[in-house]
Amino acid sequence: MKLAFLWVFFLYCSSLTNASDVENYSFHGKDKQSFYACGYAMRLIGTFCKASVKGYKCYCTNDNAMLTFTGCLATTGRNTNDVYKFYMYYCEEYYEVKLEHFQLVAAYDRYLKDAKNSSQIPGFNISQPVDVPLIVANVTYIKLLDDAYKVFYNNFDIAFWAGMGGMGYWALVALIAMVCNWGVVVFPESRNVLNGTFSKLFRKYITLPALGRRKRNVQQNGFNLFDCLVPTRMESLIILGFFVYLLTLCAIEIYHVPNDPIFPNLQMALTRYIADRTGILSTILTPMLLLFGGRNNFLQWVTRWKFSTMIVYHRWIARMIVALAFIHSVGYTYIYAYRGYYAEEMKETWLIWGVVATTCGGVICFQGLLFLRRRAYETFLVLHILLALFWVIGVWFHVSIMGYSQFMYACFSVWGFDRLARVVRLCWFGFPKATLLLLPDDTLRVEVPKPNSWPSISGGHAWIHLLHPLTFWQNHPFTFVDSVEKENTIVFFCKIKKGLTASFCKKLRKYPGQTTTLRVAVDGPYGEPSPVASHSTALYVAGGSGIPEIYSEATAMARNSENSNRKIKLMWVVRELASVAGFTRELHALKELQIETVVYITRQFEVGTAEEFFNSSDLSLEKDKKSETEPLSFVQSTFPHIEFRSGRPELEKSILEELTFSQRSLAIVTCGNPILVDDLRYIVVKHIDGTEKRLDFYEQLQVWA
Repeated sequence: MKLAFLWVFFLYCSSLTNASDVENYSFHGKDKQSFYACGYAMRLIGTFCKASVKGYKCYCTNDNAMLTFTGCLATTGRNTNDVYKFYMYYCEEYYEVKLEHFQLVAAYDRYLKDAKNSSQIPGFNISQPVDVPLIVANVTYIKLLDDAYKVFYNNFDIAFWAGMGGMGYWALVALIAMVCNWGVVVFPESRNVLNGTFSKLFRKYITLPALGRRKRNVQQNGFNLFDCLVPTRMESLIILGFFVYLLTLCAIEIYHVPNDPIFPNLQMALTRYIADRTGILSTILTPMLLLFGGRNNFLQWVTRWKFSTMIVYHRWIARMIVALAFIHSVGYTYIYAYRGYYAEEMKETWLIWGVVATTCGGVICFQGLLFLRRRAYETFLVLHILLALFWVIGVWFHVSIMGYSQFMYACFSVWGFDRLARVVRLCWFGFPKATLLLLPDDTLRVEVPKPNSWPSISGGHAWIHLLHPLTFWQNHPFTFVDSVEKENTIVFFCKIKKGLTASFCKKLRKYPGQTTTLRVAVDGPYGEPSPVASHSTALYVAGGSGIPEIYSEATAMARNSENSNRKIKLMWVVRELASVAGFTRELHALKELQIETVVYITRQFEVGTAEEFFNSSDLSLEKDKKSETEPLSFVQSTFPHIEFRSGRPELEKSILEELTFSQRSLAIVTCGNPILVDDLRYIVVKHIDGTEKRLDFYEQLQVWA
């Protein structure tokens, strides 16, 4: 599968690097600038063909026009081989008139001999055709035209290379991430080497902390409607760098030539230049949206970024691209309205599709607000896909006549491969019957038989389809664990929320034992385990429903550990005893592993409540045990290999204790409640430079919505 990712990555790159080979695309170099400058000037020199001969065809078919045109090019020394080459290309491409280089050279020689001044022609009228070549007298005006067309056409080339530079910016960021993240996997001991003062300060102030003081996964309040999640400081710096890059590239080399003959005033000239620059940038960068937003993403595997990190970049790149498209649209609306042909232009198909694309982009930015995503995720997802599809289609039709459609090839190839890969993954896994069980803490336990060839990744996740006739198309990501009782079986723990899981919860309450079977489809596996194999101590901290991810990684580490001196500790913080009752099979399996496990139950409960939960869980517990006077004693007697504590953990104290007793290094891996994860991050950042030992933090919380 990863080889297939490699294939689509190279296809993506080739569609960009071969941009100049696509039909109708050409750079706007000095040859083109000079050609069009003289083409504009020829209208003010004289007329050589009848009115029925439209456009530049006269300069390709009429000898006197050709002689005068070569004379115009020579006035500023632009009668070079490159300019003549473009002259020949233009005539053949647009009018099927094949010219040879020697014809143009000879035309200029004849111009020097035969050209006449317009004052020498009796009754000269600039609008009436003449049958002699005319002398190009106003050299100053020709130079002015040359300067004006240089700014105008250079703007297209600068915009093109600015867009490619934007691609290069993210390629450089990805390359650095690849070297850093894969470096610690391939050379795990490098962490202990790179643990000096600079490394600690860099991690303390740049790579690890939240942008502000503490909040990273906890949403920032914005009057409810504008609530948002803020990237980490490192992610924010990368995004800021891209914003500054775009802002700079939207401004450089944009200026007005005094007495510009193309545009009537400064305002019109700058509006056109900015509109062209932003439109081209928006088009060229559009493939980045698909590259960062796809589920089957080669870039994610290369960089080892989490999917949530990819989505952070996806959203911010999207906002900038839509902003560029909006500026482009406003600019051209002003130009068309100023010149009085807005209504006429709006009848053009390519322009209508441009409006469709910009409108869809604007709606995406609004409907993607956190407030709406978390209240109606399925609606958001369907609308998001449809709007994104019409964005790409709209851009395709809008730019196809301008020579930029090759960037849409990259969009379709990446998006198409992602969808194809999902289908292949689903078929590879098959469509087995899964066992659904409603657990005491309103969690849906889904046991799914898997093929022998399907790799189970510790800490991995997958998208699961519950194939009910009304909801088969819905899929949601969940972390899975390998079953501790059945071979080739994975178990999902799906917390009951709104929508799909809530509807199944209602149905299961009506079934005997609150269990049933249902065919499912699984798209996965995705994700990577935390690279903590070289740490002498690994502290895994789970909060509530984050236990499957943490349990999967901790048990895999314990089974695969070759270092008997390595300490593995698992902390699980839950509100209610019901969460423990739903995870009893997995907790019993910890007997066989060297994992120090501590479970914190933050809410008080009664002895009878404990017995009720465990006896109703139907999970093969030892039910002959008697309740003790203390509630925790009952649970402790059921799991003698696990320490149970009442109340909230003192996270900072626990981390400092583990750090003190660790031999060389401490890795903290966490998943769970956003507040818990953010608190752990804050504590690690606070103490990272207060010890000689290596202290690392790995957040496995995936914020899907």
